[in-house]
Amino acid sequence: KEEDYREFVEAMMKEIHEHEEKNHWMMIKRQELPPGIKIEMGIWRFKRKSYLSGDLSKHKARTCADGGIQRVGRGGE
Repeated sequence: KEEDYREFVEAMMKEIHEHEEKNHWMMIKRQELPPGIKIEMGIWRFKRKSYLSGDLSKHKARTCADGGIQRVGRGGE
């Protein structure tokens, strides 16, 4: 809904590209997953970074694991 949403989409694409370049993950379709594999959900965090003068420096997008679905003592099961 923000006017600068295109800059955030560009920042998201950059974040995805950097992770794929470093082999942190690979994108696959859900139907290609073997049975019994747990999918770790994620969320996007967005931030407008500014210089000390207050001028806009860049748009930043980071993907993070969604901590709301984690369970204490499950040990990655």
